[in-house]
Amino acid sequence: MQVALSAISALTLQLGSMGDRRKTLVVVTEEIGRAERRRGQDLPTLDTIVRSANRANVAVYPLDPGETPTRRALIREVIRSMMLAR
Repeated sequence: MQVALSAISALTLQLGSMGDRRKTLVVVTEEIGRAERRRGQDLPTLDTIVRSANRANVAVYPLDPGETPTRRALIREVIRSMMLAR
């Protein structure tokens, strides 16, 4: 899980360096867990990723591929409308 959180954090920081406009990161995953911060480690947690994303003007949307068919249709429609809004 820590590798995934580190990757999401790095993507958020990279997107944040691409200007002031709002950016979107869609994360396809079955679960995003909370990693506890340990003393002496400088690894990202879900809370630090949220703060970094807010500062960088990046919206992060987790997408669970295991959702029900109705929910998946709604998610597809939301993603399609986001793509059209660009």
